[in-house]
Amino acid sequence: MRVFLFAKIRRLWQISPVATLFAWLVVGYCAWVLLWIVPQQLVLAWRISHLPTMDGTAVVAAAPGDDVLLTGRLVDNPAAAYDFVYYTQERWKVKTSPDSAGKPYGRWEDAEDYLPDLNLVVDGRRIQLQGNSDVTLLGDVHLETYEAGSGRRLPIDAIHILDGTLRYHGLRNGDQITVLGRKAVSGDIIPSYLFVGDLETFRERQWNRVKNLFLAALFLIVFAPPLVYVLTSFFMGQWRELLRR
Repeated sequence: MRVFLFAKIRRLWQISPVATLFAWLVVGYCAWVLLWIVPQQLVLAWRISHLPTMDGTAVVAAAPGDDVLLTGRLVDNPAAAYDFVYYTQERWKVKTSPDSAGKPYGRWEDAEDYLPDLNLVVDGRRIQLQGNSDVTLLGDVHLETYEAGSGRRLPIDAIHILDGTLRYHGLRNGDQITVLGRKAVSGDIIPSYLFVGDLETFRERQWNRVKNLFLAALFLIVFAPPLVYVLTSFFMGQWRELLRR
């Protein structure tokens, strides 16, 4: 089977090396991305599975620079827009495409971020998380869209969206979050990951993500030759000619 496929690919290369090379680049890029992402996600899954869960006392006693893994609840944080205490914001920008006869279209663009320090209660003890732009939000983060002008909340799958509409990804007081980070010299926690939910859910979802990425990478590696064949044939528009040969 592989000999047949490679023979077909060689034939495609003879017909059009540019299209064949492009198809290989597409597959190669996807493989590179997956092989880069899988190890990173595997490291994260391993860390949250092997680091000990810390209670409030252990967090306070940790030395500066120590890794910390804890679960707590957000309390007494000043609310900002729509009761969010921590969020990233996107704005819907309507544009006009010259390729569609002036028909308007839009896309979400980064707007402002509100990433302050956060108060977290862990086993009755208050812990402060330092706000920074390098934090990754995971889990069931609040995702809400508000119409420009009226401030009316829109369904996530809304089709007709006005220019200037805002979309928020964020946290609210009362949310239970699991934090992976390190202890700062000041005694605060510098978070790397904030997961909305408990630790067990975090671990389960992260290992499932690793498994799915690995299977996708394996699939891509095994089926790279037929994918190249299909992609190149599609680009060339020579299905009938190729099947006859």
